[in-house]
Amino acid sequence: MSETQRGGVDSDDAQAARRTFRFAISFLAVLLAASVAVQFTGAYGSGARVVWRQIWPQSWPFFGTASVAPVLLAYQIQEDGTLTLLTEREATTAELWGLRRGSYAHRAEIALISSSVPDDRWIMCKADDDLCVEEITSADPVWSTNLYAEPSLCGHVALLRVRPGKADVSDSASLHARVLQGVVLELKCGHQ
Repeated sequence: MSETQRGGVDSDDAQAARRTFRFAISFLAVLLAASVAVQFTGAYGSGARVVWRQIWPQSWPFFGTASVAPVLLAYQIQEDGTLTLLTEREATTAELWGLRRGSYAHRAEIALISSSVPDDRWIMCKADDDLCVEEITSADPVWSTNLYAEPSLCGHVALLRVRPGKADVSDSASLHARVLQGVVLELKCGHQ
């Protein structure tokens, strides 16, 4: 018996399989590196993200619209009128870039609450309106009951739809420039 027949030396089929595997892994690594690079680039990245959304139609936050789509966030309104962020976007370090499950629960709770708000109660903001947040937070609240299974949003709460940006959403200066619409709620938790 020769070395190849006993398995001591790789057969042609085994070598071809290894080459194919290395090529596939290399190709996938290049795609992943390009996808990551596109997330951090400026003007080039916005055009490239359109292409990536066609390639990755699953709309995964990493490849999809999470970096450009407006997001609905909940803020507790303090006695002095300041806003304290209650929820995070999925793709933040606080949410382990979407891996922590808490952001999904908050998103479901906010969706349930916001669906009960009449359309005419949402206050729309103009692009250059720095006073829109004050207008929203000083509006009469919509009284509602949070019927979520384990409610975490109760009391005097503002729901704000904001444009994503590089600045932190808890920074009030950057928040004012990015608010698209909002509503104030007086939420009673289902168990109260």
